Amino acid sequence: MPDWSDTLDVDGRRSYTCHLPAQVTVPVALVVALHGRNLTVDEMRRITHLDTIADRHGFLIAYPEGHGRSWNDRRGNSPAEQEGVDDVRFIGRLIDRLVEQHGIAPDRIGVTGLSNGAVMCHRLGLELGDRIAVIAPVR
Repeated sequence: MPDWSDTLDVDGRRSYTCHLPAQVTVPVALVVALHGRNLTVDEMRRITHLDTIADRHGFLIAYPEGHGRSWNDRRGNSPAEQEGVDDVRFIGRLIDRLVEQHGIAPDRIGVTGLSNGAVMCHRLGLELGDRIAVIAPVR
């Protein structure tokens, strides 16, 4: 399956891009990768090389797009927080959709992120800890 992009309706139309290795029909896990503030999904993919790692290990990787190139990480200084965006709900719905569509075991879900995305990882670990097996924030 090639890379694809889609949207979810959570606080407006929110987009995400996914990469599933070509040889994989049922991914072994899901990793959600959160870009840093003022970065884009394309920049996140380019600087992290996570697609290559997913190819090597057979997992699905999802790159959601933050609101205003930011995440509501509850520190009070991002456009997403200032506009009251519910990023926990968005990521939760994204996880639900991808688990359902691709048969991913619910206990094989991880979240990583850079900068503002890293702080959002901590928030997701606290608020969705019953659904996320591991967080890997990178500051």
